[in-house]
Amino acid sequence: MKTSIVIGNSHSIKTDICIVIDVLRASSVQFSLFKKGVQRILLAKTVDEAWELKKSYPQAFLAGEVNGLKIEGFDLGNSPSEINHKNTLPSIVIHKTTNGTQALIKANDSNHVYSVGFNGAPSLI
Repeated sequence: MKTSIVIGNSHSIKTDICIVIDVLRASSVQFSLFKKGVQRILLAKTVDEAWELKKSYPQAFLAGEVNGLKIEGFDLGNSPSEINHKNTLPSIVIHKTTNGTQALIKANDSNHVYSVGFNGAPSLI
C-alpha cells in the first residue's frame, strides 16, 4: 500500500482513501453544523459558485470566509462558536472557505474521503 502526505490545497488527489486533516476552521465549522442537525453540507469552490448553488437550494444557508473575513451577504461566517449559538439551522448549508473546503474539493476524485479537525477528533477515539 502506498501512502502519500500532501500539505496544502494546491494538489488534486485521486486515491482509494483520502483523509483531509484541517487544523483550522473549515472542518470545525462542518463538525459543528452536523452536531446542530444540518443534514448536508455542499462545498463551493468560489463565492460565485456558492451563490449559484443557493439558487438550486434556496432554503440553504451560506457559510464561509475569504481570507478570514465573513463573505458579504452570507448567513454565517466560518466560526464554530457562531454556529453553536444558533438555535436553528436549515438542513442544508453551502460552505466556502479559502483553504479547508478547497482541500476537500481537491480530494473529491478519491474513492473515499474523510475529513477531521480538532473538535471532531475526540469522537474518533
